[in-house]
Parts: sequence; structure tokens; C-alpha cells
Amino acid sequence: KKSPKTFGTLYIQIILKDSELFNLGDADRGTVYSEIPVPIHMALTGGKVNIPTLHGMREIEIPKNTCDKHQISLPNCGYNTKYGRFGTHEAFLRHEMPKDLPRDVLDVLRKISIGEENYPLYNKILRHRKET
Repeated sequence: KKSPKTFGTLYIQIILKDSELFNLGDADRGTVYSEIPVPIHMALTGGKVNIPTLHGMREIEIPKNTCDKHQISLPNCGYNTKYGRFGTHEAFLRHEMPKDLPRDVLDVLRKISIGEENYPLYNKILRHRKET
């Protein structure tokens, strides 16, 4: 005896966990978050760097004078949502400082750090402290 042919819908739910490289965001949007270490010289001068995504390595442009925790959005580099679309990878750039700098490099850094115009936010805080 043949069984009746019935068709239905099978739903499978996959639970994803965070990894060392990626943190998962909103499941409906497929968002992935990561922190990307960027050498301080590259944050100051700009350049290109390859970063890991769920879909392999991706080259991104680091803008000149990039602030710590600067966010770069990579569309279609997140994970696949239940709607069949890939979400966004949100990469937060983190300054990585060298362990040690030669004396001549430190001297140059001291010279360029002189002047209020170079550090307006820092000096604004200092002025505020003096006023209170």
C-alpha cells in the first residue's frame, strides 16, 4: 500500500554563538560586530588593511586621522537572515599602540603635540576643569 503524498513546510532553526572574532547582533538583520586592531601609524596616516569577515578577507580603507572606535559598515558581509539576505558587518577600528618606540620617534611626537589646535577635545576638557 502506498502512503499518501503530503507536502508541508519544515522549519529548521540554527543557533549561532559569538566567536573570538565576531559578535552577533540582531538576528533579523544578520548583523555581525567585530573589533579590528589598527596600528596607530595607520590610523594617523591612513591606508588599506585586510580584515576577516564571515565571507573571507575583505580589504577596507582606513581614513587618515581615524579615531579610536571608528565604525566601518560592510554591507552583505554579515550572516544570512531568515529573509534570505546577508546582513551588515560593523567593524570598529581600535588603535593598537607599539610596545616600545625609539627615542627619536618620541621626540618627533612631542614636537607635533605642542599646541592647542592639535588636540581641541582634550584641551576643551582641560579648560573645563580649570573653570570648575
